[in-house]
Amino acid sequence: MNERVESYYLQRSRNHWVLWKKSYDDNYGRWEKPVALARCSRQAFGNADKDAAMALLVAVFAEERRQYHAELDRFDINDTGLLSLQEIDAVADTVWGKDTSATPGSP
Repeated sequence: MNERVESYYLQRSRNHWVLWKKSYDDNYGRWEKPVALARCSRQAFGNADKDAAMALLVAVFAEERRQYHAELDRFDINDTGLLSLQEIDAVADTVWGKDTSATPGSP
């Protein structure tokens, strides 16, 4: 069984939105250094941070699914920040399709 524990962060720079990921290493009991995963032009979303975050998360998860030949399952949500549970579920629905068996916030 493989369980990933990750946190995602959105950074607004002068010209780009940047999505960062920080993973938890359960072998050593510590968080790893953040890694930049994706970016897009600020012009694409202006100051709409939620829209930028959702678009970047969709791009990252879709690419991971493509790399792992669709073996990457929907994620479980332990905590939220910028995005609500409903918005995070919308990201998952875009990548994996609508999950009608899950309760909101628990795909």
